[in-house]
This record gives sequence, C-alpha cells and structure tokens, in this order.
Amino acid sequence: MFGSRVYGTSTVDSDYDVIVVASSMNEATEIRYEDLNIHVHTPDKFIRDLKELDMHNLECIYAPDRAKILEKVNYADANFKINPEQMKYKAMNQSFNSFHKAKMKMYDANVHVGAKSLFHSMQIGRAHV
Repeated sequence: MFGSRVYGTSTVDSDYDVIVVASSMNEATEIRYEDLNIHVHTPDKFIRDLKELDMHNLECIYAPDRAKILEKVNYADANFKINPEQMKYKAMNQSFNSFHKAKMKMYDANVHVGAKSLFHSMQIGRAHV
C-alpha cells in the first residue's frame, strides 16, 4: 500500500492505494472499485519506475510491514540508488504537479479533490524539504 493510509493522514473518505506487481499482458493497469485504487505493474515496469525514483514505488519499498499485503520479492534489492539531488527534484516536481492539480480543481469548483491535491502537495513538500 501507499498513500494516506500508510502516512496515517487518511480520513473516512480516503481510498486504499495499492500497487500489485504481477505478470500481465499490460505493462500497467489501474483498477478503481469503490474505495480501492489498484495499480498493477509488471515486474519490469515496477523496477524501471523504481530506478527512476517513482514516489509510489519508493513508498511501497520503504512502507512499514503493516502496509505490505504480501511480499514474495524483495524489490529493495533491485539495484537502484537514491541520488539526493535527483530525489529532491522528483519530490519537488511531484509537489508542484499536485499543487497545479489542486489549483485547477478549485477553478472547476471541485473543492474536495482540490483540497486533497493541495494537502498532497504540502505533505510531499514538507517531507522532502
């Protein structure tokens, strides 16, 4: 799992964000059902994104044990390195993108999604400053 349920910042309306790594015909698929948001990645895609320091993948790797449903492969051994400057750039870029999404949702009067995106932007920025 990743996201607010792992951070401890979830609300009663928060969904469950999960990445599943499995062999598949599609490299990446997203399944949404009620309060579940499941991302299915092939092992190659997960490792490639991990090496690119994708925040969701990193959250899964470094999540506490309570957030790991089943772990058959230790992807922390996937031979990736965290470059502090690259990590800072990725975090700030994600924070900016969340802030921009918040602004656009507020303009569209979608206050709930806008506030959620603004909160994500601030959480990312605060965690990586």
